[in-house]
Amino acid sequence: MTLIPHSSKPSKHPSRSSIDTPPQEQLFNDAESYFFALKDSINDAKYCIDMEVYIYENNTLGLRVAEILKSAAGRGVTVRLLTDGIGIDDKFKAIADDLTQHGVQVRIHRPLPWKLEQWRYAVIKTHGIRKLLYLLLSINKRNHRKTVIIDKHFAFIGSINISVNHLHNEHGGAHWRDTAIKISGGNLSALEQAFDASWNYSKQKVKRIITKTALKSNFLLNYNRILRKHHHRLLLRLINHAQHHIFITNAYFVPEPALLKALTSAAQRGVNVQIIVPEHSDVIFMPWVSAYFYKSLLQSGAHIYEYQPVMLHAKTIMIDEWASIGSSNMNHRSFRHDLEVDYILQTKEAKQQLLDDFHHDCSYTTKQTLSSLAKQPLWKRVAGSLILLLFGRWL
Repeated sequence: MTLIPHSSKPSKHPSRSSIDTPPQEQLFNDAESYFFALKDSINDAKYCIDMEVYIYENNTLGLRVAEILKSAAGRGVTVRLLTDGIGIDDKFKAIADDLTQHGVQVRIHRPLPWKLEQWRYAVIKTHGIRKLLYLLLSINKRNHRKTVIIDKHFAFIGSINISVNHLHNEHGGAHWRDTAIKISGGNLSALEQAFDASWNYSKQKVKRIITKTALKSNFLLNYNRILRKHHHRLLLRLINHAQHHIFITNAYFVPEPALLKALTSAAQRGVNVQIIVPEHSDVIFMPWVSAYFYKSLLQSGAHIYEYQPVMLHAKTIMIDEWASIGSSNMNHRSFRHDLEVDYILQTKEAKQQLLDDFHHDCSYTTKQTLSSLAKQPLWKRVAGSLILLLFGRWL
């Protein structure tokens, strides 16, 4: 990820015509191609870069991204980086300090209360005991988005963090299987406003502007109760009205009762329901918890596949002609607690590629059956049930 020199002098704002053009969509099923495209777009940025990631690691990849962001700030681009307090470690402060010294604005969404050295970068600007209480009481509400907005014209969205886990093995990574998309053109205003609200911690702005804009956009945001209900109801409505197929790829599959019922009902009426989940997870107990739901799904006629080669981290849904890519998992955290963003695909080409990728992934899975489920060790079944019972609202 070498830097590309850029000498053009930035203007203050992108033109309105660039914002209103129809979207072009480029899918990535490999993180390295995603990072190369992201690097090129950042190096070509002229006005502004807003990066929002759940995890930002202080390692080779994190340092390379930091260099590119500093280079952009050095040529006059407004650069803002927003990350989450759970998704960083003690080493992140060194990167944040360096970025700040080079003109990059850095903020942390809800630092962990005991990480006092990170408080200076907190979005919330209260102090002392009030800040401590706020951070303690909101510790379960995280920013799980992974977005980059460039010049209000390009947006990168998906499941990819600034983490070496996504890179190939020969580059020190674990080669996680992810899906992301680059959107060029189209109306990005809902995404821009969502970032601004998170950056400024503006509840009034969320209620007044984002809700109205987001409900009419191709972005599925969940910043407040209205948007969460909209996303949840939309998904249930699509599943309940599906006629041909429902294809789901998800890293942390812990469906709520209404969603589970909708999926089983769809399978029972003859819809082709196929779900791909990871065989092995970075959260060791997650496959045990997901397996709790296999029986009712399999009995209804749904098909479940466990992806074998590496950690499956993608979050995609295809329901007949409707499809989405984003950061949302099918679990309580994404529906109720964390900030997420998903994008509804608009082009036939992108939908076809997503479908092709799904079928390709299926060839690297093991199909689950009621007999294979019965062979699962008893202790795993018990552990999955207990974890779901005790911590289901946190998963």
